[in-house]
Amino acid sequence: MLKEHLAINGVLEIAIRDGDDDFQNVAAKMGFVPTQDKEVDAVFPIDVDKIEYKMPEGFTISSMADTCDLFKYGQVLWKGFNKETEQ
Repeated sequence: MLKEHLAINGVLEIAIRDGDDDFQNVAAKMGFVPTQDKEVDAVFPIDVDKIEYKMPEGFTISSMADTCDLFKYGQVLWKGFNKETEQ
């Protein structure tokens, strides 16, 4: 079963959007238990034709479609919230 392949130390956690009642119900029927834990990410809306902003020198914004590196993305999330990663 897929759950066993995705679990870490026998534990599988999933994040379901608060407003997605259908998905929450399916997860509950599969034995998942709701918690108060949340994942929150900020995003730029992709339907905006032109976004104007000025980045500090040395910083850039790029599309993940062009420059996706999951390891670097994970580092940004962890370091941005003062977490430590294993190198």
